[in-house]
Amino acid sequence: MIGEGYTVSSLSYIVFLCLISGFLILQADARGYKAKAMNKEKKVSRVIGWLNIVFGLLMLIGMFVL
Repeated sequence: MIGEGYTVSSLSYIVFLCLISGFLILQADARGYKAKAMNKEKKVSRVIGWLNIVFGLLMLIGMFVL
């Protein structure tokens, strides 16, 4: 079989995207909403940003454990 023993996984890309998008949400969206005094949107964007970072870190840890 061609390429036996090699695997192509998209988990590395997903981890990277979760971490970067979480950071960008916290930096860009949350600050923008704070400047416009949109408190509900600011809270939601902070929660989503931190969830992205936490899920990305959990997946990163999971990659090394498994």
